[in-house]
Amino acid sequence: MKKKKKKKVSPAVVILVVAAVIMAGVVAAAAAYMYTIVTSDAIYPNVYIAGINVGGMTKEEALAALDSKIDTLYGADDIVVQLPDREKVFTPELIGASLSSDEAVNGAWEYGRAGTSFQKVGAYLDAMRKKVAYTVNAGLSIDETSIRSYIAEIAAETHVDMKETTVLVKREENKIMVLTGVTGLDIDQNSLYNAIASAILNHNFEPIPIEYLVTPYPVANLDSVYDEVYVAVKDAYYDNVSHEIVEEQVGYGFDLTAANQQIAMAADAQTLTVTMAYEHPKTTKAELEEIYFTDVLASFQTGGLGSANRVNNITLACAALNGKVLSPGEVFSYNGTVGQRTPEKGYKAAGAYVGGKSVSEVGGGICQVSSTLYYCTLLANLEIVSRTCHMFTVGYVPLGMDATVSWPNPDFQFRNNTEYPIRIEAKVEGGLCKISLIGTKTDNIEVKMTYTVLSTIPFTTIITEDPSEVNDHGRTGYNVVSYRGLYDATTGEQISNNVESYSYYQKSDIYILKEEIDDTLKMERLLIVACGSAMHTGLLGKNAIEKLARVPVDVHIASEFRYSDPIMKQGDAMIIISQSGVTADSIAALRLAKQHGIPVYAIVNVVGSTIAREADYVIYTWAGPEIAVATTKAYSAQAATLYMLALRMAVDRK
Repeated sequence: MKKKKKKKVSPAVVILVVAAVIMAGVVAAAAAYMYTIVTSDAIYPNVYIAGINVGGMTKEEALAALDSKIDTLYGADDIVVQLPDREKVFTPELIGASLSSDEAVNGAWEYGRAGTSFQKVGAYLDAMRKKVAYTVNAGLSIDETSIRSYIAEIAAETHVDMKETTVLVKREENKIMVLTGVTGLDIDQNSLYNAIASAILNHNFEPIPIEYLVTPYPVANLDSVYDEVYVAVKDAYYDNVSHEIVEEQVGYGFDLTAANQQIAMAADAQTLTVTMAYEHPKTTKAELEEIYFTDVLASFQTGGLGSANRVNNITLACAALNGKVLSPGEVFSYNGTVGQRTPEKGYKAAGAYVGGKSVSEVGGGICQVSSTLYYCTLLANLEIVSRTCHMFTVGYVPLGMDATVSWPNPDFQFRNNTEYPIRIEAKVEGGLCKISLIGTKTDNIEVKMTYTVLSTIPFTTIITEDPSEVNDHGRTGYNVVSYRGLYDATTGEQISNNVESYSYYQKSDIYILKEEIDDTLKMERLLIVACGSAMHTGLLGKNAIEKLARVPVDVHIASEFRYSDPIMKQGDAMIIISQSGVTADSIAALRLAKQHGIPVYAIVNVVGSTIAREADYVIYTWAGPEIAVATTKAYSAQAATLYMLALRMAVDRK
């Protein structure tokens, strides 16, 4: 017979079998351990009764352990309660603690024995891991009524009602009285009772710290009081809108931040005094009144206001300017201040330059106001923003010192470049246009205005046949540069002398109607009236005119003419000869002739002089100023003029 081969056992099977055997052993051991725990009559580990660890003891052993210490457990030690400001002692007699050993031991033994076997083992193992698994309170009794009564006494003794901070304002004494509030204090009686009961249960007689229940009083501050009493200190100041000095305001109050900080840091029920005080301003109205509008920065006046209508217009323009105040840096506009000149505003027609001619226009004459103001601003050393000279020269201000205006342009503007406001004062008084600039003088500078004539443009006499072109007053044209000189007002020393402006004035020719010239030059008799050397040139003219034009001529000395009851009749004409144009006797003779309806010719040297303005016809000699005492240029020019006139008369009379 053949032998059967032995089968080899797999290693995996061997491992599984070994593992199963081991597992079975472990399970058997665990089961045996569980059985031991479940059937044990010992108390579970770390179970305490009155501070005694009775874990692992049988009931009998636990009773014996308690009985040995029962007399000292609760009869000797006080329980001290430590409050923040005091201590209170709970004596054994007050606590009245007692322990039933049997009840306590039974309670200890029953710990963890409820439920299934697995739950019991779990409770056992959990007790082993803990330092104190369970503290038995069964069998322990204390005098709750006595303890709570004493706690109530402590609560009443330590109770403090919360009081809010009080504030009393004593304005008449300039102080605020502050009584800080009181923090409310109480004891949580239930928490204290539970702490005492826990201490007895655990047989822990260490002092028990207890904090008060705090009811803080509301945070107090003086914000509302400050709002009620505080008055801000205010300096007096100049109001650029109302142009008035606003009065100062005395301040009143207290340091709010410091007061609130003092209150916040104060103890309960502390009395604090907060002082209120007045605060005086640094600048008063009286002080400003000594600064503002105290100085006349410049003043200027012009005369020759002219006709009633022109005076009316100048008066209205001055009224519009009067009281105008310019703040520092503000630009003044003449048109913006005076406004459009209309009949509705009371303006009337008066002489004005329009299109190169002198015409009657509503508002005529107001340029005299703008020119007077312009000259004032120069003397006040103010900044000129916009200025235009007249088309022709004017007689009320020096050359280069005028400022023409019209609506809406040109306008006259200047800037208040001082540190203080300026007020314009303007009026018509005593036949004069008077303007002053009132402000605050901060320097010691005096302004002197000068000008230089760069060139002249003489006018000519033109004979026209067009009546609309007739103009009997010629004007010389000028090219002028003006200078603003600054001087030390004390020493008179010149600081600077700068160009202020260039002004170009056109000439204005005389236009004479040919028909009138022809008629006049056919006079039947000629009267020549003059004084001094001018009268002697008249004698030369008499000879020339009588010889060439065959017109009889009478020469009169002006000082005697009006007193001689002269004979003047239709067909006569008069020639007035004067270098200056302002000889009083010659003016009187001129006016007498005009009263008799006699046409008057003027031979004068000074442009725009009285005789030149009042004569019917004027012939300028253009001799320039006479430097020598003995007349030379004026005499020669007058003689030459008379000879030319004689020739013209001779031609026209043929």
